[in-house]
Amino acid sequence: MQKLEQLRKKIDVIDAAIIEKLKQRQKLTQQIGQYKALHNIPIKDRVREENLLTHYEELSEQHGLPPLLVTRLFKIIFTYSRKQQSK
Repeated sequence: MQKLEQLRKKIDVIDAAIIEKLKQRQKLTQQIGQYKALHNIPIKDRVREENLLTHYEELSEQHGLPPLLVTRLFKIIFTYSRKQQSK
């Protein structure tokens, strides 16, 4: 049972790092939203998102992760980022 707790603690550390990276990403997203508003650039860039998803699918395969997991995760992140940029 102790081994299980050790493994869970390691996951907790990784999860905290993911949250910190999402926080950093959100700050950049806000800056991008301000830039787009100032320069009259549309919030959604469909081509960029599609290119990124393709790239992330390839990366996930290289790292032995299911592409569906990675693309779903990033679609959620992209949706939230667009909402942040709209504010």
